Amino acid sequence: MRFWIFALFPVLLAAGCTTLQPEVKIPARLLYLEAQVLEDQGLYSEAITKYQQVVDQNLGARLGSFAYLKMGELKMRQEEWRDAETNFQLFLGANSNSHLTPFVLFRLLKAHHENSYTGLIFREREIDRDMNPNLRMITEFQRLYFLYPNSRYQQEARGYYRAARETLADHERLVADYYYRHGLYNAAASRYLYLLRNYPEYPGSLSVLERLIASYRHNQQPELAEEMQRIRNRLFGSADAGSPTPVLATREPSATHPQAAHTE
Repeated sequence: MRFWIFALFPVLLAAGCTTLQPEVKIPARLLYLEAQVLEDQGLYSEAITKYQQVVDQNLGARLGSFAYLKMGELKMRQEEWRDAETNFQLFLGANSNSHLTPFVLFRLLKAHHENSYTGLIFREREIDRDMNPNLRMITEFQRLYFLYPNSRYQQEARGYYRAARETLADHERLVADYYYRHGLYNAAASRYLYLLRNYPEYPGSLSVLERLIASYRHNQQPELAEEMQRIRNRLFGSADAGSPTPVLATREPSATHPQAAHTE
């Protein structure tokens, strides 16, 4: 009996040592390299898991912050736009003075741009859906425009900016027309006026102005209607003077432009 006890003792001791042995952590740089290898192999989800481990082990460190950027890029490839936005924002928060900031701002703008589309087969920017991605595009473009005016990303970013403004203007027109059709002329006038003031490049400005005039008249505000009529004639010519030529200009980004005043 004693023989079996002594024979089992080394086995029990080894088992106890195995249980108490601490877990060995893989160095963050090795995890980062493993993530890059997985990324090169197209295994994006596995690579993201590795990059997240780098972040968890190096929160606030340079290597951890760059893992945010890598995850943002991989999320873009997976078309998970909101997760991409989150990771780009986390990178910017951890690297406010990085030389990569203009690039990341541009990628963040592109993520908002992609997130503004709907539909799997026929992608389009629906003007009756959430406008927050378009509003965020305006904000990010303004950051890029004012902080890095000579950035090589300016030209492409300006295209996203203009597309966002066009969508926001169409949304304002949609809501204003809804109010007008339902006899809510005061609300309609407010929307039409907001559209004209903040989106002077809108191609339908003439029809918007005429709807604004009609809204004032229906709302028993003849003085405002007459004032808008004079503005309409001055900008576009009188109604019987042939084809009017609009003289409204395209608005450049403004640091104080109230983009989010009207959204529904």
